[in-house]
Amino acid sequence: MTATDSNATLLPCPFCGGEAWEPLSKKWTNALGDESWSAYVHCPECNLTVETKSCGYETAGEAESAIIEEWNTRTPEPPRELVHCRDCENASHYYPWRYNGERSTIERWTCALMAEGEEVEPGGFCAFGERRKYGSDR
Repeated sequence: MTATDSNATLLPCPFCGGEAWEPLSKKWTNALGDESWSAYVHCPECNLTVETKSCGYETAGEAESAIIEEWNTRTPEPPRELVHCRDCENASHYYPWRYNGERSTIERWTCALMAEGEEVEPGGFCAFGERRKYGSDR
């Protein structure tokens, strides 16, 4: 196996942000004596390994360039939808009891994503919640 001499820089690991090893390439020889190359990049932090899809590259440099391009390709994050607290599956409402033992007519809302017991405004919103599924009761 050989390490790459390429000037291309590897981006941090897409899953953990760790620093990946430089690409390594491997020479393959089939039964007819034909030679080809494959390559891989490995992140020692989370143990992710990405390999070329085939071993059909003619040179080690070609295989390493292909795996660097593959490793550095990122899917853009979709924009998060803002969700009103009243429509979020993490929010729940209740009617607190008054000191005189009667139930209040004013709703109070809490959110599972917030500190325990912290109240939220039903008209408030955030980008971390998940929209409540249709048919769910608030």
